[in-house]
Amino acid sequence: MKEPVSSGHTCRPDSSDISAVAASEHAWVSFDYHRGVFAQRQFAQGEVIETAPVMAVPREQLVDMERAQLTAYCCTWGEGVALVLGLIPLYGYSDSPNAVLIKKIEALTIEVVALRDIAAGEAMWRFGKAMPEPSGWRSAKRV
Repeated sequence: MKEPVSSGHTCRPDSSDISAVAASEHAWVSFDYHRGVFAQRQFAQGEVIETAPVMAVPREQLVDMERAQLTAYCCTWGEGVALVLGLIPLYGYSDSPNAVLIKKIEALTIEVVALRDIAAGEAMWRFGKAMPEPSGWRSAKRV
């Protein structure tokens, strides 16, 4: 298991680390020391870290999403829900996040924006304990 560089949840993959995957030019995902998304480079406060697409799902298909066990990757979206793509489902949760999610409803995207400066190798955190479950999710009837 990889030891963190500091207690601030910072670590960097090396070329022999098969537990870390470079997921984009901006971030990498670790499945070893601390599962999560880590900055490939420094980000300034207010900078967009990632723009992730979403797939809008109509309310009448909510039961199908639950049956497919995709609820952990969904968020409320207008009158329905959206399946969130990109790295967003892999970001860690924190009561003291260093990134915020901003929904762009018409563009069908979610931006991840730095709340403060983020150092290269630092874990990126978003607020909360889990993606909020859409209201009526469990009570939706199959049409």
